[in-house]
Amino acid sequence: MKKFYSICLMLSITASLFAQMQVGGKPYQLSVDYPVSLPKLFGVQLPALNMKKIAAEDLERTNEMKLELFSRFHQVNLNTQNSGSWFTMPNGDRMWRLKISAKDAMAINLVYDQFFLPEGSIMYIYNEDYSDILGGYTSQNNKKSGVFATGNVVGERCIIEYYQPIDVVGNATIQINKVGHAYRWIARAAEEEKADPCEVDVACSPESDNWQNQIKGIVRLLMQEGGGQGWCSGSLINNTSLDCSPYVLTALHCGVSSSTSDLNSSIAYFNYQRPNCGSGVASASQSMTGMTRRADSNDGGGSSGPDYLLMEMNNSIPVAYNVFYNGWSNSTANATSGVSIHHPAGDEKKISTFTTSLTASGWGTGGTHWRVIWAGTANGHGVTEGGSSGSPIFNQNGQIVGQLTGGGSFCTQVPSPSPDYYGRMSINWNTGPKNPGDALKLWLDPTNSGVTTLDGTFVPCAVATYDNSAVNMVNAPVGYYCSLDVTPSVTLKNNGLDEVTSIDLEYDIDGGVTQNYNWTGSLLAGTSVNVSFPIMTTVAGAHNFNVEIVATNGGADGDLTDNSGTSSFVTANPLTASLSITNPTCGVDDGSINAAIGGGAGSYSYLWNTTQTTANLTGLSIGTYMLTVTDLEGCEISDTAILVNTGAPVVSAFITSESCSGLCDGTLVATAAGGTGGITYLWDGGIGSGAIHSGVCPGTYLVTVTDSSGCQSEETVVVGNGTNYPNANFMNIPASTTTAVGSGITFINSSSGGATSYLWDFGDGVTSSMTNPGSHSWGSPGPYTVTLYATNGLCTDSIQVVFTIVPNDLIEGISNLNVVLFPNPTEDNIQLQLTGKNNLELSLDLYSIDGKKIFSQAIARAENQVVIDLTSYSSGIYVFVLHHENEKIVRRITKY
Repeated sequence: MKKFYSICLMLSITASLFAQMQVGGKPYQLSVDYPVSLPKLFGVQLPALNMKKIAAEDLERTNEMKLELFSRFHQVNLNTQNSGSWFTMPNGDRMWRLKISAKDAMAINLVYDQFFLPEGSIMYIYNEDYSDILGGYTSQNNKKSGVFATGNVVGERCIIEYYQPIDVVGNATIQINKVGHAYRWIARAAEEEKADPCEVDVACSPESDNWQNQIKGIVRLLMQEGGGQGWCSGSLINNTSLDCSPYVLTALHCGVSSSTSDLNSSIAYFNYQRPNCGSGVASASQSMTGMTRRADSNDGGGSSGPDYLLMEMNNSIPVAYNVFYNGWSNSTANATSGVSIHHPAGDEKKISTFTTSLTASGWGTGGTHWRVIWAGTANGHGVTEGGSSGSPIFNQNGQIVGQLTGGGSFCTQVPSPSPDYYGRMSINWNTGPKNPGDALKLWLDPTNSGVTTLDGTFVPCAVATYDNSAVNMVNAPVGYYCSLDVTPSVTLKNNGLDEVTSIDLEYDIDGGVTQNYNWTGSLLAGTSVNVSFPIMTTVAGAHNFNVEIVATNGGADGDLTDNSGTSSFVTANPLTASLSITNPTCGVDDGSINAAIGGGAGSYSYLWNTTQTTANLTGLSIGTYMLTVTDLEGCEISDTAILVNTGAPVVSAFITSESCSGLCDGTLVATAAGGTGGITYLWDGGIGSGAIHSGVCPGTYLVTVTDSSGCQSEETVVVGNGTNYPNANFMNIPASTTTAVGSGITFINSSSGGATSYLWDFGDGVTSSMTNPGSHSWGSPGPYTVTLYATNGLCTDSIQVVFTIVPNDLIEGISNLNVVLFPNPTEDNIQLQLTGKNNLELSLDLYSIDGKKIFSQAIARAENQVVIDLTSYSSGIYVFVLHHENEKIVRRITKY
């Protein structure tokens, strides 16, 4: 089954649930040396749960991707008037106590629909052996809504103790309407991990080095649903009004079934993280109760859409919490790297890293989510778990680009976890929600600025009006480098309102020679830019990189507190590799390779493509050997050695390329020196044996020579392609290929393909080498073949056209006579129809295209229509000539 992150883990509402409003201390029996003997404690006994029914319901909820519950509520009506007992101390102080028991409960928690403590009074909740104590709660915990909740007390029984000194004015209202009966996922020891072991604490370096601000914006969310409670993650998020509105972005499936009352009793925990990497106790002392739904994706939550929920805390967040309102990007661009920061299993804050680009994907519907694959890092391999739902994913610029729906990544899959899926901010922004009024654009860009990115900020959220640029992040050098060269890179941010067009920076390594850099461009309010400096060369060892802004827009910067940055890194002498070889004797495996390695971190490991792991190899045959060397820090270098036989024949091959394209007239010639006994030659590509070959087409050919001992040598040659032929062509004016003796035809050269010289042959013994020879005429009738030769120096192309020359003693056209030939073209007969003949005597001649007369006929004076039978003639073009004295009419006819 696909992992779905609305899991309700053990849901420990710890003793510091409202710790910012708790005064601490101890219950009465533990706080005085000689306590008064208290009367018998009256209690309420609640029944065991029907676990068989609950197990079936929990399975169904899991299958339906609903919030998974850890406890079920007993509906009750318990208050200071109808339950427990009151006791008056000798000094007049009053105490009310109530014991609540729930059979087989792993823990008990309480929800109050009416809660009010008068000033000066105090309340504690604890178990019977005082091993788990919550409180003290005071009037600071009173809410306008009257709703309140207290956390888990481990065990089957808890005791509520309310103490009211005699001088307190007013009466308490403690009305319990729900008792949470925990049957799984209760809190464990303070330092015990609830998350899986591959997760990385946000206190770990270097994973969190560049994400300190973003970490301060992540919240752990205790979401309440009508029947239970569950953990999710979320982030405070900035808006273009820069007014510190306490907006929290999470996943819709974390609160899709939460009512207004449920949200009023849901809790956000801030800065819940370990002080050290992998050790220390997280403090839950910074929390707030009550939030209001502002916008969501209206898609039912989970896999059915972008799955986002925007809430607003009911009260402003205390400045002392020092929270960060994270920035965002609604761009469709794929983030190339980044992190997600989250509370897996409701545990301390963790960080997961990705180093390959996000890809647009779908979970349920296409393109609504970013698909991410997590990468291993120095301190683990962060993934996500139940409780991570709703956590933000940040791009390489530290901006939120989505919130977690779920996925399939598990620690058990490391180092190749399955992908996770985050609803895309670009979809949330405008097009994702089914209700346009729920678009995040309306809430996060209330000024309608149209910006696509907004960086995060601390309180006060409003920026100054003066020029104010900042070193937002040192991107490089960070970590370990396998060479002495580093390319520093920083992210600059405009924290002011005015456009920044130039920033002057100074930077150095280890306080050495100061380098200067001037950035110019356009940096609008709230936006960032990545700047890379020229390569710097160091000596091997640990170093510090320092960078500082010295001027903004040519003058003093408006805020000097954010103008510098530093990073730590280590460089090493680059690895070097030198391979010395001894070639094997032909027919004997006696070759060797010796590797000499230098630089790096020492203690090298070796891996050859033969799977051997030593520096030196012996007993080698001919072949290619590749070595990869790795040092202690994981730096690598590779080198290759090629062994050939000694004593084998040495072949040399020569070629003559094809002369003209398509002729295949290339040649191959191979010669061999050395070797033992007779030499044989074998060519591939279908050429065969023998040293010399002609008539070879273009291509790549391998020749192998073998001596009588079987030793071989090879050589590869390439027969090149021949020169392309030109394309001979011409036009003639007039376009007809039939003309009279002495009538000129003008010839125009239309050849292509790079011809450089030409030869015309007009078929009558006349030639010309001119490109365009002009007009040509023939002195006698007959067929003449005109040929044009076009050459480019090596290759020649030609074209031939036959011209028919007829006698010139006739005048074209016969007075008043019109001639119609039909059908033309024809398959058998053709009809000659004459009009305006006026009893003229005519003669008819028919010529083949080569000028031979093949038919003659006289036409009597009275004939106006003549049928000519062409059945016995072959298909082709014929010339029809009609004569009268010195006049003629010439026509072409075509027979199929």
